[in-house]
Amino acid sequence: MRLAATMFIAALLFGCSGSKGKTDKDDNSLGLSLGKTVRVSKKGEIIERFDLNSDGKTDVVRVYKMVGPKGSREKRLIRTELDINFDGKTDIWRFYDPKTGELRKVEMDLDFDGKIDSITHYQNGKIVLKEMDLNFDEKMDVWKYFKNGRLSRIERDTHGRGKVDTWIYYRSNGTIDRIGVDKDGDGKIDHWETSDNEKKTPIPKKPPRKK
Repeated sequence: MRLAATMFIAALLFGCSGSKGKTDKDDNSLGLSLGKTVRVSKKGEIIERFDLNSDGKTDVVRVYKMVGPKGSREKRLIRTELDINFDGKTDIWRFYDPKTGELRKVEMDLDFDGKIDSITHYQNGKIVLKEMDLNFDEKMDVWKYFKNGRLSRIERDTHGRGKVDTWIYYRSNGTIDRIGVDKDGDGKIDHWETSDNEKKTPIPKKPPRKK
């Protein structure tokens, strides 16, 4: 039972990123009738809960919203919540656009302490930004930026000051182009490192920063 539950959660993680949140047909095709309960919230959201390993705890939550004009409304998936280690606490939250059904954001608790350590943002089905708290102090310290689904830049707060002090730029082929370092903590780059085979790479005075 535990293996089957784990396999289903894996299917949710890797097979539903483009989900349009249709209807119960999607659930039945994945064998989700096991331990299923359904209720409607005060906000009108349809909340489905699943106890996949029959331990009395919810392992998967799927939240739907009715969208569209009267007479042709359909149930659209807007959020999923997953407990991947079966401890009764949500570890992964996936948020979908209620209009398009596209995945917009994924939040993760990497160390299972109930706090979010990673947030991944998507636009038009592609990853654009990933924020991470790698030292688990409840403050993001790594920001990964993507262009057309490819990693283009990493910004890091290596000293825990609450500001970026290292910028790593990548070429389109995935190799590092240049690295900028703020040594005195003023938020500005004091030192650049450039790869030997790309000496002519233009280096900006200030690194672009998205907020």
